Amino acid sequence: MDPSEVKTSSNQFGKDFKCSICSHTFTTANNLKVHMRIHTKEKPFNCSTCSYKCSASSHLKQHMRIHTKEKPFHCSICSYKCSTSSDLKVHMRIHTNEKPFNCSTCSFKCSQSSNLKQHMRTHSDEKQYECTVCEYSCKQLSNLKVHLRNHTNEKPFHCSTCSYKCSRSISLKQHMKTHSQEKPFQCNMCSYECKRLNDLKDHLRRHTNEKPYNCSACNYSCNRSSNLKVHYKKFHVFDDENKS
Repeated sequence: MDPSEVKTSSNQFGKDFKCSICSHTFTTANNLKVHMRIHTKEKPFNCSTCSYKCSASSHLKQHMRIHTKEKPFHCSICSYKCSTSSDLKVHMRIHTNEKPFNCSTCSFKCSQSSNLKQHMRTHSDEKQYECTVCEYSCKQLSNLKVHLRNHTNEKPFHCSTCSYKCSRSISLKQHMKTHSQEKPFQCNMCSYECKRLNDLKDHLRRHTNEKPYNCSACNYSCNRSSNLKVHYKKFHVFDDENKS
């Protein structure tokens, strides 16, 4: 749209400036002028360092902090610093526990609109993120990134106490419990205590006699996946080699 074709108007008191396209009103002519660039797509402000362009000088000033690393906004409670007031506003919700974004389907609440957008995918069957190596697909980009480490063998999470490495932060969190004496998981049928929930689940199968792990080569079943692996290597690996 040609900027010359855009018409603006003010009321009889000369205080309200109204956009003739979307009916938004502004208290100053300059604010209306900046607003009109939404319709005209005009971006007169250019970054001197990269190809970024924008419609308002305030946006350019904010963008330049990417290059200067300037973080003028400080949290009054912790040491957090950031480059925009909006980022500080979102951060403050950590301290206030404010969660203004609500899921319309369940009781989920969160502090950022982006988190709500991600959450809404859990209510959908859509799996827009696909692995380029195998048939895996998922609803969140973060899950795909974690999955891809199965192919690359990347293990970015390191234990600070031993040489353990892993591909997921939750795995590292679980591992760190092995260096602690804390045993928060307790059996409600005996005095058994452990550091990991999975260990408790394995233990409980001793009481229930549940054996969910089944061998695909014979009728063997067991209560732990590790036992199944040992069984298969002991009795069936040789059979596979003979077949090949």
